[in-house]
Amino acid sequence: MPTIEVSHKDLTRLLGKEITIEDLENLILHIKGEVDEVLGDIIKIEVKDTNRPDLWSVEGIVRELKGILGIETGLPSYHINKGDYTLIVDPNVQEIRPYVAAAVVKNIKLGKHGFSSLIQLQEKIMSTFGRKRRKVAIGTHNLDLIKFPVYYKAVDPDSVKFTPLYESSEMTLREVLDKTETGRKYKHLLEGMDKYPLLIDSKGEVISFPPIINSNTIGKISENTRNIFIDVTGTDLESVSIALNSIVLALADRGGEVYSVTIEYSNDVIETPVIEERKLSTSYNKIKRIIGMDLKDSCIVDLLKKRRLSAEIKDNEITIKYLNYRNDIISAQDVAEEVLIAYGYNKIQPKTPSIYTKGGLTKRRLLIDRIREIMVGMRAIELYTPVLVSKDVAGSLYDKKYLIELLNPVSTQHNVVRPTLLASFLQILANNKGIPLPAEFFEVGITAIKRNLRRIEEWKLFYTYLDSEVSFNLAKEKLERLFVEIHKKYSLQKTDIKFGIPGRSGRILIDGVDAGWIAEIHPAILDKLDIDLPMVCFEISISTLLKLS
Repeated sequence: MPTIEVSHKDLTRLLGKEITIEDLENLILHIKGEVDEVLGDIIKIEVKDTNRPDLWSVEGIVRELKGILGIETGLPSYHINKGDYTLIVDPNVQEIRPYVAAAVVKNIKLGKHGFSSLIQLQEKIMSTFGRKRRKVAIGTHNLDLIKFPVYYKAVDPDSVKFTPLYESSEMTLREVLDKTETGRKYKHLLEGMDKYPLLIDSKGEVISFPPIINSNTIGKISENTRNIFIDVTGTDLESVSIALNSIVLALADRGGEVYSVTIEYSNDVIETPVIEERKLSTSYNKIKRIIGMDLKDSCIVDLLKKRRLSAEIKDNEITIKYLNYRNDIISAQDVAEEVLIAYGYNKIQPKTPSIYTKGGLTKRRLLIDRIREIMVGMRAIELYTPVLVSKDVAGSLYDKKYLIELLNPVSTQHNVVRPTLLASFLQILANNKGIPLPAEFFEVGITAIKRNLRRIEEWKLFYTYLDSEVSFNLAKEKLERLFVEIHKKYSLQKTDIKFGIPGRSGRILIDGVDAGWIAEIHPAILDKLDIDLPMVCFEISISTLLKLS
């Protein structure tokens, strides 16, 4: 969660109202924040909302506080001037870093505090919301040194030289990655690419090398810079737009004049930034049920205005309007939360429940706890492995048509939901050599597959034995002990399993129902992952055990 530093003097000046540290500590709770430390004029604030990059600056905090204090309520008002600025996108960046948005802010008086806030906001967005620059990277540049149109290109890494920010000599793009501290830190973002992205102006001057570093001339701004060109590049246009809006509105709140930039893609032309109203309509009765208090309609509308929203209630429907620098309002629950934050959680009176119930563990939890106790008693070590695994690993164990894939995975190592706990264990084992032998492990966890357009989730028990030599009977002995302890009968059906050695695998049946498998893992699977330890395993569906109990 981002922790930002703000100047108390700067905050009160922007707010237009004197406010004590004690009062600020209470008010910051309304933005899901907490005053962490006060060092003279500097206040450290931990913002606990990772979906609101607009709050990671003193300007964003002041925008919210004005609503809470009733200084300005309802939708904030911003004007985007039509700019005579063009940014032309080379189609070749599509496979590298496909999206870019930009804006111009003129006549801004940053000063010491404004400059510090801008740099801090830029870095917080890139590191947190931007996934350490992989998803979003931001550049701020001296507009007065740029000749438009600007070009966003894909270039050969050895064909262009420029002086990187805070460096004294020219370097090629490849040298920037090897010789500068920032280059070495983010070099992995361009790994395996033949061409690198570059922003240059019409004079051929390098503006920046996204997502790595700005130039030391055009890309260097100070507290005295009056006119700023902002670029945001990334892998997702919505995220790029939100990041740009957060920066632009912070500068607008300091008195900057915002101008649009025309972005010319090969198949489209857009203008950025876009600050527009969005709507969400939902059941008003549902909102009131979630709130749990009998508040008047006018009171709810006023509370939402304090959250810098607008609301209209008509025919049991409430329509919320908000500006698109926010992307966290998607359901009735979000609207109810806004009302309750404005009302104040501390003001909510507790109610005595009319129905008393006795708490207890579910049948599934009781069975899981019993199984864990048995497995530990058999000297197996319990594991907790990630639910997400590599598609390559999961696909070697399960038919790929059943795999649930992520739309925008952060890593190729975690791009599908595991269909079996074996997939997670193999992936962990492949990256952790030198396990003392013999070794026994188990895990109780959830798996999921898709079948007939439905997601099917199951809780399962996985057990494995590793040694220089293993046999089917080693796992079978553990299986028999387990079923004796849980007072269940089972049988084995000889079946060749995709990832098992032929003749050394089978299905586990309970009352004739398929409840899992047992197998010595095929060497081809292990060799593919560079695992040189033979393994014998079994996996049982706890969900099936519960159904048959």
